[in-house]
Amino acid sequence: MLTVPATIGLLVIVLATVYAGLLGYLWRAWRQLPAYSPAPPESEFPFLTVLVPARNEADLIEACLQSLLRQDYSNFEVIVIDDHSEDHTVARVRAFRDPRLRLLKLADYLPAGRPIVAYKKAALELGIRHARGDYLVMTDADCVAPATWLTHLTKPLADGAAWVSAPVRIAEARGWLGTLQALDVAGTMILTGASFQLGRPLLANGANLLIKRTLFEAVDGYTGNAHRASGDDVFLLQKVVKQYTREMAFVRNQEATVATSAVSGWGNFLRQRLRWATKSSDYRDPYLLGFQGLVFLLDAALLITPFLTPLAWLAWLIKAGADYGFLRRAARSFQLLIDWRWFPVLDILHTTYVVLIGLLAFLPVRIRWKGRSSR
Repeated sequence: MLTVPATIGLLVIVLATVYAGLLGYLWRAWRQLPAYSPAPPESEFPFLTVLVPARNEADLIEACLQSLLRQDYSNFEVIVIDDHSEDHTVARVRAFRDPRLRLLKLADYLPAGRPIVAYKKAALELGIRHARGDYLVMTDADCVAPATWLTHLTKPLADGAAWVSAPVRIAEARGWLGTLQALDVAGTMILTGASFQLGRPLLANGANLLIKRTLFEAVDGYTGNAHRASGDDVFLLQKVVKQYTREMAFVRNQEATVATSAVSGWGNFLRQRLRWATKSSDYRDPYLLGFQGLVFLLDAALLITPFLTPLAWLAWLIKAGADYGFLRRAARSFQLLIDWRWFPVLDILHTTYVVLIGLLAFLPVRIRWKGRSSR
């Protein structure tokens, strides 16, 4: 008869095996994402409004806007919405002399003394009210896009898409923290694209998405989640998925991928990820909740059970091997240069961080981010 520790060890091995199989399933779905046909002639290109909410991005917004204004797609405008920046962000934007670029200041439009939580959503809503485009493209002020970005992002429109997501990657993986973020983002992008291919979009990234204006209005935009500081992308996606899944597409192409910088410092990294994680209590998709639950349960078990039974080390090997194969292919897909000698350390760090953030996300702690405190 099996002892209790041995039984626990076998259960963890089963969890690790299920996890490994799921990663393989997601990778196959990612590889099956379709290659879209060439975009229509330029005369048929729809007019796009690119929305760039910005807060305290003086160091990065210049590169962002330069990349946007160099697009090979000609029929578009860019609206930067400044969210009460306390640095030189506004001055950096005003230094550009381009008729396609407009600047809005959120502070000029909010009623005095009106308390809000979701400043980014408010900034995007302001930009949308002033947008001239039939299609809204969203990115972040710390992102740089290739010159072909808009051309490739609009390819699915010819097939009737009203929502288009595309990848985000970390521009350069430096040090353990930068590499950890680069691999984490790459893995999340594989999950995101695979879920689109499987007909059940689970995630989106607000740094790289396109939505038809009429679709945004049909689902009532960001109404209903103004109590969360983040989540402008996932909560909007959850609304769209309910009725319009067939009009959603994902572009798996380097030419449609935007690059962002890794967060510097472990404190900033943990605050950023905790800020993202707090919105998970409002997730409603059972598939997303199931996947997150599996990952958290497995990672927590791997941190605890090695002290109870040596069988847990086999589970560690199964998970680490699955992670290595999955992330190595993901890194290749996003052209990341990774020093794989440090992967065992990074896998332990990632396992620990997932459990830590998962626990903190459900505690009543306030997170300070870019000079603001929120929950």
